[in-house]
Order: sequence, then structure tokens, then C-alpha cells
Amino acid sequence: MKTVPILLTTLIFLVSSGGQLLAQTVSPTDFVRLKADELIAIVNRDVPPQSPEFAQRQEDLKQAVRLFIDYRELCQRALGNHWNDRSEQEQDSFVELMTRLIETNYTVKLGHRRMDQSYEVEYESEAIRNDRAVVGGTVTYEGEQTAVEIYLMQREDTWSVFDVVTDDVSIEETYAESFDKIISEEGWDALVQRLQDRLAELEQEMANQRQGS
Repeated sequence: MKTVPILLTTLIFLVSSGGQLLAQTVSPTDFVRLKADELIAIVNRDVPPQSPEFAQRQEDLKQAVRLFIDYRELCQRALGNHWNDRSEQEQDSFVELMTRLIETNYTVKLGHRRMDQSYEVEYESEAIRNDRAVVGGTVTYEGEQTAVEIYLMQREDTWSVFDVVTDDVSIEETYAESFDKIISEEGWDALVQRLQDRLAELEQEMANQRQGS
């Protein structure tokens, strides 16, 4: 599966239109299913570069990702024991840094991409246990299939996502392996600096896209 289809798949499961959906009245599968139309509308906007409309498209993608990923839960799980070693201020700063990094990464990678009829998502399974849920599905893009699992938790009467697994590759576990290695070998400050450097690169790429370069 190509990188961009995976990004689109993840976003389909993550973003939503406007208002909150109550966990008591909306199943996890319905919650993720209702995201597709809004995402497709954002991604498929026919807007030229170097225009206010293109800049707005970028901001709408970023906002959609920000609202429906539980970044604190993702960061805590990805850092594992290292999370408890950090002060509350360091934890908050790390969550904000990761939030900006992930949402900017999705926005840049999608760029001018569009979703067409060769891209399909099927929702095939759902498992709920207490305040946690897993929604499984299959993505088909240009005849190639990818298995996807979305891990959600219930918070304040709504669902939020803390991990996405594509073909047995977990976002959380991928971050965890990378973070642990860097912290163990180079220290906490080195991890933060690497993430800040990557964010600066992505923000420059996003600015270049707006300028049509």
C-alpha cells in the first residue's frame, strides 16, 4: 500500500464534521463511518495553490486531525515508562509538540492529493470492552488491499482515537520503538530537539505548498 493511501485511510477513520457524537448513542463503527464524507470533501476541494482557499484547506485538515486524535493518550503510551519520568510541564509541552507534528505531517503529505473511485473503505468488525473499542476494516486502492484497525476510547461521552494499525503496523508501537531508542542513547532533550527540527521542516514544506513551489 502506498504512503498517501495509508494517510488517507487513517484520516478517514479519525476526522469528523462539526459537533460531538455521544458514545452512548453512536457506535464506534458509526463514529468512524460518519467521518468519511467530511474528510473527502476537504481533501477533494478543487482549490489552486497560492490562494486563500488552499490555505484554508490546509488549516481544515489540521483542525480535523487535532480534534479527534487523543494525543495525550497516544504520547503516554508511546513513551511508556519515560512518560512518568517527565514533569507535568514537560508532558504538556511534548503533547503539544506531537500534536503539531502529526497534524502538519498529514497536511503536507496529502498536499494536492484527491480521493477517487479507486479508493474504497469497508468497515468489517467492531469490538467493545468497557470504555475501549476496536473497529476493523479493509482499504482498497487501485486493486491493492490493506487491513486497518482503529483503536478508540470513550472520553466525556464521545469517542476518540489513540492508535491506528495498518497491516499489523501500529502508529503507537512505531513511535514507542523510536522514542525509547533515542531517549536511551541520547537523552530526552535529544528526542525533543529531533521532533522540533522535523516540525520546522514540515512547516516549511507546508508554506512552500501554499506558495505553489
